[in-house]
Amino acid sequence: MCVGNAILSGITTIGTGLSLTDDIKARFGASGDLSIYHTGSESHIQETGTGGLILNSSVTTIKNGSDTETIARFTENGGVDLNFDNSTKFATHNTGVKVTGIATISSDLNVAGITTVGILTAYESITVKVGAGSTELTTALSAKASTGKAIAMAMVFG
Repeated sequence: MCVGNAILSGITTIGTGLSLTDDIKARFGASGDLSIYHTGSESHIQETGTGGLILNSSVTTIKNGSDTETIARFTENGGVDLNFDNSTKFATHNTGVKVTGIATISSDLNVAGITTVGILTAYESITVKVGAGSTELTTALSAKASTGKAIAMAMVFG
Protein backbone atom coordinates (compact mmCIF):
# COMPACT_ATOMS: atom_id res chain seq x y z
CA MET A 1 0.00 0.00 0.00
CA CYS A 2 1.30 3.41 -0.96
CA VAL A 3 0.36 6.54 0.93
CA GLY A 4 1.02 10.02 -0.44
CA ASN A 5 1.99 11.19 -3.90
CA ALA A 6 4.17 9.30 -6.34
CA ILE A 7 6.53 11.55 -8.24
CA LEU A 8 7.83 9.96 -11.42
CA SER A 9 10.23 11.31 -14.00
CA GLY A 10 11.18 9.99 -17.39
CA ILE A 11 9.14 7.35 -19.18
CA THR A 12 6.87 5.32 -16.94
CA THR A 13 5.31 2.11 -18.18
CA ILE A 14 2.13 0.84 -16.58
CA GLY A 15 1.80 -2.83 -17.44
CA THR A 16 -1.87 -3.80 -17.36
CA GLY A 17 -3.66 -0.44 -17.25
CA LEU A 18 -4.44 2.53 -15.10
CA SER A 19 -7.74 2.86 -13.27
CA LEU A 20 -9.02 6.11 -11.81
CA THR A 21 -12.22 6.37 -9.80
CA ASP A 22 -15.05 8.76 -10.72
CA ASP A 23 -14.25 12.47 -10.63
CA ILE A 24 -10.48 11.87 -10.55
CA LYS A 25 -8.89 13.77 -13.42
CA ALA A 26 -5.88 12.68 -15.44
CA ARG A 27 -4.22 16.06 -16.00
CA PHE A 28 -1.76 17.02 -18.72
CA GLY A 29 0.40 20.11 -19.25
CA ALA A 30 2.42 22.23 -16.83
CA SER A 31 -0.76 23.77 -15.38
CA GLY A 32 -3.01 20.75 -15.88
CA ASP A 33 -4.89 22.58 -18.66
CA LEU A 34 -6.02 19.34 -20.31
CA SER A 35 -7.89 16.78 -18.28
CA ILE A 36 -9.71 13.54 -18.98
CA TYR A 37 -12.15 12.23 -16.41
CA HIS A 38 -15.44 10.47 -15.72
CA THR A 39 -18.11 11.89 -13.42
CA GLY A 40 -19.95 8.64 -12.84
CA SER A 41 -22.51 9.44 -15.54
CA GLU A 42 -20.51 11.28 -18.26
CA SER A 43 -16.98 11.20 -19.66
CA HIS A 44 -15.12 14.45 -20.36
CA ILE A 45 -12.08 15.68 -22.27
CA GLN A 46 -11.64 19.23 -20.99
CA GLU A 47 -9.29 21.96 -22.28
CA THR A 48 -9.11 24.98 -19.96
CA GLY A 49 -5.93 26.72 -21.15
CA THR A 50 -5.51 29.71 -23.41
CA GLY A 51 -5.45 27.59 -26.58
CA GLY A 52 -7.99 25.25 -28.08
CA LEU A 53 -8.34 21.50 -28.31
CA ILE A 54 -6.95 20.20 -31.60
CA LEU A 55 -7.47 16.71 -32.96
CA ASN A 56 -4.91 15.78 -35.62
CA SER A 57 -5.96 12.93 -37.89
CA SER A 58 -6.52 12.23 -41.57
CA VAL A 59 -9.87 10.65 -40.64
CA THR A 60 -11.71 11.40 -37.40
CA THR A 61 -14.79 9.35 -36.60
CA ILE A 62 -17.21 9.87 -33.71
CA LYS A 63 -19.10 6.71 -32.83
CA ASN A 64 -21.69 5.68 -30.29
CA GLY A 65 -20.73 4.13 -26.95
CA SER A 66 -21.00 0.54 -28.16
CA ASP A 67 -18.95 1.25 -31.33
CA THR A 68 -21.77 0.08 -33.61
CA GLU A 69 -22.91 3.37 -35.21
CA THR A 70 -21.07 6.28 -36.80
CA ILE A 71 -22.36 9.66 -35.62
CA ALA A 72 -19.95 11.87 -37.60
CA ARG A 73 -16.92 11.41 -39.83
CA PHE A 74 -14.39 14.07 -40.84
CA THR A 75 -12.06 13.11 -43.73
CA GLU A 76 -8.99 15.10 -44.79
CA ASN A 77 -9.39 16.37 -48.38
CA GLY A 78 -12.71 14.56 -48.36
CA GLY A 79 -15.80 15.70 -46.58
CA VAL A 80 -17.81 15.79 -43.41
CA ASP A 81 -20.67 13.34 -42.89
CA LEU A 82 -23.24 13.89 -40.14
CA ASN A 83 -25.44 10.91 -39.43
CA PHE A 84 -28.76 10.09 -37.81
CA ASP A 85 -29.16 6.47 -36.72
CA ASN A 86 -26.04 5.48 -38.72
CA SER A 87 -27.44 7.04 -41.94
CA THR A 88 -25.75 10.08 -43.51
CA LYS A 89 -28.17 13.04 -43.57
CA PHE A 90 -25.73 15.92 -44.21
CA ALA A 91 -22.55 15.58 -46.27
CA THR A 92 -20.06 18.10 -47.61
CA HIS A 93 -18.20 17.56 -50.87
CA ASN A 94 -16.03 19.55 -53.29
CA THR A 95 -18.96 21.49 -54.83
CA GLY A 96 -21.16 22.05 -51.78
CA VAL A 97 -23.39 20.01 -49.53
CA LYS A 98 -25.96 17.25 -49.86
CA VAL A 99 -28.91 16.91 -47.52
CA THR A 100 -30.73 13.59 -47.48
CA GLY A 101 -34.27 13.79 -46.13
CA ILE A 102 -36.27 16.84 -45.12
CA ALA A 103 -34.45 20.17 -44.63
CA THR A 104 -36.43 22.55 -42.43
CA ILE A 105 -35.43 26.19 -42.82
CA SER A 106 -36.91 28.59 -40.29
CA SER A 107 -35.89 31.82 -42.02
CA ASP A 108 -34.82 32.96 -45.49
CA LEU A 109 -33.14 30.66 -47.99
CA ASN A 110 -30.88 32.57 -50.35
CA VAL A 111 -29.82 30.63 -53.46
CA ALA A 112 -27.38 31.87 -56.10
CA GLY A 113 -27.03 30.32 -59.53
CA ILE A 114 -29.28 27.84 -61.27
CA THR A 115 -31.43 25.83 -58.92
CA THR A 116 -33.66 22.91 -59.71
CA VAL A 117 -36.52 22.25 -57.33
CA GLY A 118 -38.80 19.26 -57.77
CA ILE A 119 -41.48 19.79 -55.15
CA LEU A 120 -41.30 22.78 -52.86
CA THR A 121 -43.49 22.76 -49.78
CA ALA A 122 -44.13 26.16 -48.19
CA TYR A 123 -46.36 27.35 -45.38
CA GLU A 124 -47.07 30.97 -46.40
CA SER A 125 -45.73 32.31 -49.69
CA ILE A 126 -42.89 31.95 -52.16
CA THR A 127 -40.98 34.99 -53.39
CA VAL A 128 -38.69 34.70 -56.39
CA LYS A 129 -36.34 37.63 -57.01
CA VAL A 130 -34.32 38.13 -60.19
CA GLY A 131 -31.17 40.21 -59.89
CA ALA A 132 -30.72 42.57 -56.98
CA GLY A 133 -34.42 42.83 -56.18
CA SER A 134 -35.26 44.50 -59.51
CA THR A 135 -37.95 42.02 -60.46
CA GLU A 136 -39.98 40.21 -57.86
CA LEU A 137 -42.67 37.56 -58.15
CA THR A 138 -44.60 36.60 -55.05
CA THR A 139 -46.98 33.68 -55.02
CA ALA A 140 -49.38 33.54 -52.12
CA LEU A 141 -50.37 30.02 -51.21
CA SER A 142 -53.70 28.68 -50.11
CA ALA A 143 -53.07 26.05 -47.49
CA LYS A 144 -54.58 22.64 -47.98
CA ALA A 145 -57.16 22.32 -45.22
CA SER A 146 -56.26 18.80 -44.15
CA THR A 147 -52.51 19.34 -43.64
CA GLY A 148 -52.01 23.08 -43.28
CA LYS A 149 -49.40 22.86 -46.04
CA ALA A 150 -49.44 24.19 -49.55
CA ILE A 151 -47.41 22.93 -52.46
CA ALA A 152 -46.24 25.17 -55.29
CA MET A 153 -43.86 24.92 -58.20
CA ALA A 154 -42.22 28.04 -59.56
CA MET A 155 -40.19 28.26 -62.74
CA VAL A 156 -38.24 31.36 -63.66
CA PHE A 157 -36.80 31.95 -67.11
CA GLY A 158 -34.51 34.89 -67.62
